[in-house]
This record gives sequence, C-alpha cells and structure tokens, in this order.
Amino acid sequence: MKDIRVPARLKLLWNKASLPAAVLVLLIPLVNLGAYPMRVAVMCSIYSLLALSLNLLTGIAGQVSLGHAAFYAVGAYTSALLALRLGLPLWITMPAAMLMGAAMGFVTFLPSRRVSGGYLAIVTLCRGFAAPVWITAEIGELKVNARSGHCYLQLVEKGGRNGVPQAQVFGVKLSSPYQYYLLSMTLTLLVLFLLINIQRSNAGRKLNAVRIDPIAAESMGIYPNRMKALAFMVSGAIAALAGALYAHFIGFIDPGSFRSDESVTALCMVVLGGMGSLPGSVLAAFLLTIIPEFLRGLDNVRMLIYGALLVAMMLFKTTGRKHDA
Repeated sequence: MKDIRVPARLKLLWNKASLPAAVLVLLIPLVNLGAYPMRVAVMCSIYSLLALSLNLLTGIAGQVSLGHAAFYAVGAYTSALLALRLGLPLWITMPAAMLMGAAMGFVTFLPSRRVSGGYLAIVTLCRGFAAPVWITAEIGELKVNARSGHCYLQLVEKGGRNGVPQAQVFGVKLSSPYQYYLLSMTLTLLVLFLLINIQRSNAGRKLNAVRIDPIAAESMGIYPNRMKALAFMVSGAIAALAGALYAHFIGFIDPGSFRSDESVTALCMVVLGGMGSLPGSVLAAFLLTIIPEFLRGLDNVRMLIYGALLVAMMLFKTTGRKHDA
C-alpha cells in the first residue's frame, strides 16, 4: 500500500517549521506540570534521544537497524554498574556508557561490510534479541520468581542496596522528575543541534551519498565503510546515552526493559517524524509517548486505538528529505 501523497507545500512547511516546533515542545515542560506529567516528559526526552540516534543511522546513513534497543541496553547496564559497584558519578558513567555504545556500534558495523538491506536488518534484529540477555548473563545473577517458579536474569532490584543510585551532577542529586527533565532536555537539545550540524556538514553529505549509491560514492573518493562505521558508532553512543539516563531515572533495569518492541517503537518514531528529519524524530517521540498515556484508562481497546492512530499517522507521514518532496 502506497503512502497518501502529501502536498509539496506542506512538506516544505514541515521542513521549515519542524525545528522551532521541536525546540518549543522540549521547552514546554519547563513550566513544571506536576510530578506525573514530568515523568512522562522525561521519558519523551529519552525516547527523543533514542529516535535521533536511529534516524542518524537509518534515515541519514541508510543502514537498517531493527535491534537498536541493544545500544540502549548497553548504555543502561554500563552506567548502572559503574554507579552501583564503583560509586562513580553520572558525569563519568554517561561518557563511559557512550564509549561502550560506540564500541558496540563498531562491532555491529562489521557485518554491514558484507550485507545490506534486509540481510542487515536480520543481523541487527538478532543482536537486539541477544545483547540484553548476554550482558545480564555475564554480569548478573540467576534469580527465581517465588510465585511462578520461573528463572530469570536480573542485574539490579528496585530499591534496597541493589537499586540504581540516583544520578548526581556536580554533587547535586537529581531527586525529582523536574531535575531529571532539565538534564535530559539539555542533552536532547545538544544532541539535536549536533546531529543537524553533522547532517549539514561535509560528513553529512558523504553519508547521504553512501545511502543513495555506495558504488557511485566510492567512485567520487568517498570511503563507504568509513562513513558506515562513523554512523554506527555515533548512533550507538547516543542510544547508550539515552539508556544511561533511563537507568538512573527508573532505578531498575532488566532484559525486559529492552525488548524488540523498543526497537520497533523507535523505528516508528523515525518513520513518522520523517526519514532524515531530526526535529521530526523529537516531535514523533513526544507524540508516540504521550498518546498511550491518554489511552491508559481504556484497558480493553487501548492498543487497538493506538494501532489505528499509528496506521493513520503513517499514511499521512511526511519526509525530511528535500529531494523526496
């Protein structure tokens, strides 16, 4: 089924208005809407980081990733472990998590030298299933649910001595959702403008060329493998940053926090916001995070309504690439 055609003027308006709209949406929660809305706002900004990282990899560089939650998991586990076991502050654990995400991005890049398209999607999907379980198997403990008798792997428990410590920024403990939002919003804005600058730079034009036609790009003196490695590593680092924020904000992580549906959700945000449209990813992340909260009271039909809305939005989606207009 083909997308419903969106008028060229509307696409042009989207390209011009999406960045101011994304910045405005990020600034609105600064009025402190209350504890619960602020918690939702924090999750919106975390998902914005995850969607931005995936848009760089898939929308700009053209590398399909169906297991992006693996980078998310690596960042969460790295930051949580360093804070829990070594007592390190957030300004050390977050860069360490980003380094681990970049390293995993490079490892994931290696198969992309040989496969592409659907085959690469299968490789990343397998990585998305395997990474959280493997990480926990290496550093966690096997536990048994007393009620069901099921065995599961878990790194940290909510509360108690095994809970993920509260984040500290320059000696200040982030004890409220509003404080966490100030941090996550600042990081989201920094990442957004950083990626926009990359997209408009010479490196961004090279990534675009590799996405459109790797062979033609190579004939022009561009090294496709280098650009792919750069995209995977930067994308992995940003997704790991989102995972680190998530771990300290929620205070509890296990493999179930990073299932494949997290990767699918991030991909929906990228597609809805426009492939290659970085501000669109932020707007879509807020929209797709807030809608389920409004539908929370409709237990029996919530997912049905959400799915119908998602299909409708996808039909009328726009694109962030000017040449697609």
